[in-house]
Order: sequence, then C-alpha cells, then structure tokens
Amino acid sequence: QATALAIAGDASHLVLYGFRNVTGLQILAKQLLDQGRSVRCIVGDWSDASQIPTLVDSAFAWQGRIDAWIHIAGADVLTGEARLAPFETKLVQLVKTDVLGTIFSCRRVAKRMLVQES
Repeated sequence: QATALAIAGDASHLVLYGFRNVTGLQILAKQLLDQGRSVRCIVGDWSDASQIPTLVDSAFAWQGRIDAWIHIAGADVLTGEARLAPFETKLVQLVKTDVLGTIFSCRRVAKRMLVQES
C-alpha cells in the first residue's frame, strides 16, 4: 500500500495485484482513484506458477505497455492461521511466492518490456 501511494504521484496508470486481502486492495484502489489515478486491480496467486502468465499478460493488456514494474509479493507465514503451520510448510510457501513467483513473473515482464515500443 505504501509503495503504491508513494509512486502514484509519478504514475498515471497503476495495476495493483492482490490475493487474500481483496478488501485492502479495493480500499487502496479507491484512494488512488480519488487522487485522479487510473487503476486496475487483478487478483491472483503468485505462488502458483500456472497463474503467472495470465497475471502478467493482463497487466500489459490493460494499457498496452508497462513502463515500470515493482513486484512486491510475499507469503505471510507469520500471522493468521499460517503462523501455526510447520516450518517446512512455511518454507515451501515462502520459496514458491517470494522467490519463484518473483523470478518467473519478472522474467516474463522483462521479456515483454524489451520488445514493446518506446
């Protein structure tokens, strides 16, 4: 939330992603809309490699291009019911979301950005 609000001053269009906290995503989108920004919200799971192409492609489809990509996705294994999970379960979730999800999505984004018109 803080990052989106901080960069909103320099951006006219923002794509916001969420997964579990859809209400928080909607509240943030409303704040940005109230500031005169154009916002698109997309909900998906970065830990699911099969969803990443759709998530990334939907961001590009909205305005036809991406000028900057700030990827802040992280598995919350410290609060809620996840805090009670065994260490191994938490570790797998962190790796799938924070490491693999970030790498797979950013590679896909970079490939798309390299071929888009300046």
